Amino acid sequence: MKTRIVLFVMIATLILGAGCEKMPADRRNITLYNQPLSVIKHCIQGKWKVVYEKGGFIATRIQYWDDYYMEFTKNNRMIVSRDGVADYQNTKIRWYKECYCCNGGYNEYVYVAEFSDGSPPIVFDRIQNDTLIFTNLGADSPYYYLIKTK
Repeated sequence: MKTRIVLFVMIATLILGAGCEKMPADRRNITLYNQPLSVIKHCIQGKWKVVYEKGGFIATRIQYWDDYYMEFTKNNRMIVSRDGVADYQNTKIRWYKECYCCNGGYNEYVYVAEFSDGSPPIVFDRIQNDTLIFTNLGADSPYYYLIKTK
């Protein structure tokens, strides 16, 4: 009888534990494009300062930003504050999967953030040393570099 109970507990633990998505322990350095949607949302949530954008059609181009903030909320919204305008852009995010050529040069299905106001869709690439890095979906799009604010 004890053997059955122990066996049942072990099987139940395996079945119930296998379906859970675990958040990465270190969110300061994480590749985002190949993560489950729940992990992406959790990692990007909060207010970020856009520091600069780099690349695009002119690969060496760098554009620095002074007063440009993006906030990603729990309820799938992106709120942008820019040039002193607190609610410069407030739009709903719709997530979908799309085949995308990632950093390694190979195609992979990734989650894309599409916006209800028609802003260019975003692919969240990674967080590297506490810096959120994303690009717009499309050819020759620059990468944006953001740091978390309070």
